[in-house]
Amino acid sequence: MTKKRILIALPVILVVAVGIFLATTMFAEKQGRAEIVLQEGASVSKEQLANALEGTHFTIKDVETTAEGKLICDIGGMKCGGCLSQVEAALKKVEGIQVVKAVLVK
Repeated sequence: MTKKRILIALPVILVVAVGIFLATTMFAEKQGRAEIVLQEGASVSKEQLANALEGTHFTIKDVETTAEGKLICDIGGMKCGGCLSQVEAALKKVEGIQVVKAVLVK
């Protein structure tokens, strides 16, 4: 290759490389976490949470209960802020849930 061809091809190669990098990082599956505050005296199972997300591409990976009685759920399939809103809206429909706050963690 001549110097001229290399100089012409180099910017194109760089643009393609940056585009591939952005596409893989933007659309890579991330994991989310939802913190759930229950209504006083309420109890919610992992199955109820999974059922609330049925029909979506989100999955409940793990559920822990804190000393304060909050539920911390690891949720797979989240990619963006829109996913956060969808998960929060779906989980808020579960009887006994008072507040849901979802965040991306990976």
